[in-house]
Amino acid sequence: MVTGVSLRAVPSVSWVRNVRLPMQPHAAGTINAYLVDTGDGPVLIDTGFHSTATILTDALAASGVARGTLRAILITHNHADHIGASRWLRAQEWLAPGGELVLHELTDQVGRGIFVDLDQRQRRQLVDNGIDLEQVLEWEADLTAMARLADWPRADRLVRDRDRVELGGVPFTFLHTPGHSPDHCAIHVSADSEPVVFLGDLTLGREMPRVGVRDWYRADPVQDLLDSWLRVRDLDARVALPGHGGPVHDLRALDAAIRAAYHAERREFLRRYQGRLVSAADVMDELVSAQPGATFGVRQFVFYGALAMLTHLHNLGLARRVPGRPVRYEVGAAVLA
Repeated sequence: MVTGVSLRAVPSVSWVRNVRLPMQPHAAGTINAYLVDTGDGPVLIDTGFHSTATILTDALAASGVARGTLRAILITHNHADHIGASRWLRAQEWLAPGGELVLHELTDQVGRGIFVDLDQRQRRQLVDNGIDLEQVLEWEADLTAMARLADWPRADRLVRDRDRVELGGVPFTFLHTPGHSPDHCAIHVSADSEPVVFLGDLTLGREMPRVGVRDWYRADPVQDLLDSWLRVRDLDARVALPGHGGPVHDLRALDAAIRAAYHAERREFLRRYQGRLVSAADVMDELVSAQPGATFGVRQFVFYGALAMLTHLHNLGLARRVPGRPVRYEVGAAVLA
């Protein structure tokens, strides 16, 4: 048993517990895995990295969850910190007989493309948006490491938007909520007087979450995120449980905070780059240079965020995509009031 890592009760909800799994040395912070008691066996939502699988199972065992009793494992999206232990859990027979690993069909498509087939669209996206070949090789080496942490599994069931999975008489509804990733889903669970929504990475506190991460599927991840919050903010939920951080008790207030953060981020981006011709890589280099000691992971998130914002501004008519390679955008002078 790893000291300090254990299943803990979620306030306000009697039938959900969570374990905060470490992400070091791959990233800062922790990732939440949730255990839902259906009354007819537990259901696990998200799993952490492959590298922390034994930490997860030690925490499960210490809390009285027996091997071979998980009714299902449900995954919110394709990122390695959310799906990475799934294959190991099946191999070690933590799933009950007939237990299933359930993914949205896009999660399987996107994740398999990135981590198994090594989709060459990533290289094209990087080169097209200003990442030089030496850096591309570094990014691809990082993706190989991420593939080991994702340890991509075979899904037992693929679902679509609004599909309901009944487990122990409890309905789990998958809601497609792209933005952070093209396949991202929130999972709404109706259970008597204590409904819950599992948010995955729709939120990172009251700031804008990371958007457009390894996304060459969607036309505007920033707008996707805003639209996704319209889907979840009015859900019937006593509490909302994110992939990172603590419980959320007011979805509408969090939606308002994220929209305020979006408008502030958009204003600042326009102020900084108005009248300039920039690529996503130019923005990354400029912003990262102001962060001494920034890790490679930070550079990636800044690049994807810059690309998503430039694309979003282009779609709004606040920037113009200039023909040629690398792709650059002429950022307009308009600034939000």
